Amino acid sequence: MQPGLLASALLTLLSLTALAQIPAYEPEPGKSGLDLGAMDTNVSPCTNFYQYACGIWRAKNPIPPDQSR
Repeated sequence: MQPGLLASALLTLLSLTALAQIPAYEPEPGKSGLDLGAMDTNVSPCTNFYQYACGIWRAKNPIPPDQSR
């Protein structure tokens, strides 16, 4: 067997072994990454998506009067 072919076969074997050790992704129930408490569901997402997505958060975290934004 040629040295280059042997090295290539060894790298392929090592990469397949490494891939076999990566655990499969399994999402956890209730762990979507979305803060549902920040959503203003009183607003239609078709009318004002920004207000729908983060309206409650904005109401709880107002910009201080001495800040421009």
